[in-house]
Formats: sequence, structure tokens, C-alpha cells
Amino acid sequence: MDQKAIRLADLREFAGALFDGEVESDKAARILKAILDARSPRISDIAHNMPGNPEANYKAIHRFIRWAEPQ
Repeated sequence: MDQKAIRLADLREFAGALFDGEVESDKAARILKAILDARSPRISDIAHNMPGNPEANYKAIHRFIRWAEPQ
């Protein structure tokens, strides 16, 4: 099966269509990329697949979820 890696730039473009602000769409794109890389719905796994400190990423994901209020 020929799989192409999804680039962060592509996810930024996609997230830009979902969120109004550039900062919010950038955060969403980084979280989406980590979800795809982790291949797991667990926030701790997602946080470990983001660049930087996993503990800070974990908190950032929670702040984003609180801000975005997904249903």
C-alpha cells in the first residue's frame, strides 16, 4: 500500500478552513498531526507525539479543547 505522509503545511491549510484565527488553526494543525502520528485517541499519546515537552503539550491540548468546545 502506497502511503503518503501528511505534512504539517497541509494540515495548517485544512485547519485554516475550520478556525478563524491563524494561531488557533496552527495549534489545531499541530494537534491533528500528533493524532495521526500517534494513531491513538489518548491525549497522553498525542502529547508525546508533539514536539517539545509532553507535559506542556498535554496541558496545551486541554486548553485547546476547552477553547474549541468540540461537541
